[in-house]
Amino acid sequence: MFEMIDQWWENYQKDMEKYLTRSLGIALKSEKAGKRRRVNQSGKNETNRAKRTISSANKGLKEALKGQFGDKVSLALDEQEKALDKG
Repeated sequence: MFEMIDQWWENYQKDMEKYLTRSLGIALKSEKAGKRRRVNQSGKNETNRAKRTISSANKGLKEALKGQFGDKVSLALDEQEKALDKG
């Protein structure tokens, strides 16, 4: 009788360990997904900020720099802005 109860108790403990491990795995997976979303959003925010900065610098430099050099600088900044759009 006691052997049967001991066996049942051991099986119960093993099952509880499995459920605990499984629930911990699910919680960690959910936490990881949340962190990934926050990192992606942060990256998008930084990209948008960089694009605005480049655009602003490009406008200011177009007015300040004239000639072929100004055109090259403007072209380089335009390419950087396009690269940020792709990334």
